[in-house]
Amino acid sequence: MIPKHAGNYSFNYTVSDAINFSVSYYYCNTVVLKSDITSFDAKYQSDNTINLSWQTANEQPGRIYTIQKSSDGINFEEAGDVKSSIDTSAVDYSYQYNPTASDKNEIYFRLKVVDASNNISYSEIRSVDLSKSLNPISLYPNPSNSFINIVFDHSINNWQIDIFTASGQLLQRNYFANTSSAHISFINNLAPGVYFIHALNQDLKKNYVLSFMTQ
Repeated sequence: MIPKHAGNYSFNYTVSDAINFSVSYYYCNTVVLKSDITSFDAKYQSDNTINLSWQTANEQPGRIYTIQKSSDGINFEEAGDVKSSIDTSAVDYSYQYNPTASDKNEIYFRLKVVDASNNISYSEIRSVDLSKSLNPISLYPNPSNSFINIVFDHSINNWQIDIFTASGQLLQRNYFANTSSAHISFINNLAPGVYFIHALNQDLKKNYVLSFMTQ
């Protein structure tokens, strides 16, 4: 509250005079501060998940953060939702994304933000390059002609190994149990190009993606 006195005043009075004056008060309207995403990050984790984390300031209830992913940074699809916290101060959020067989090379992420009034905004875009991420599995030879060997960092039961073309077509599926390595002979001759290995640890429900070439 800030009192404001308008005009100049001059008084001549005696002890018997009564002085009347008025004071006007002006009140500032209550302002709702804009809720902003102050940071947004995407990092590949050692357990083959991608951790998406973001922080907001002046959070508002009723907001929904939709995680969107893309293979080209232009066309996005939804991958999950997180509701806003009831805390109105700085809030930290996180979401664990599990790469799938369709995720190859670089994955782009952004947040679609819908507030309680259905206003929509978007975060900046972040990316994770799966080809540069640390995988607990490796393969050889690369390039290859008729077979591929996969080496796991430790022996775990129940592996499902899929081979995909660059366009996402499943070529063959193999199963291995209680082993630290796998030898896979190609069922059909593979044309020269890039192919992808999708290794699923069925016990831990974790996915690993590798690429190889044929000549």
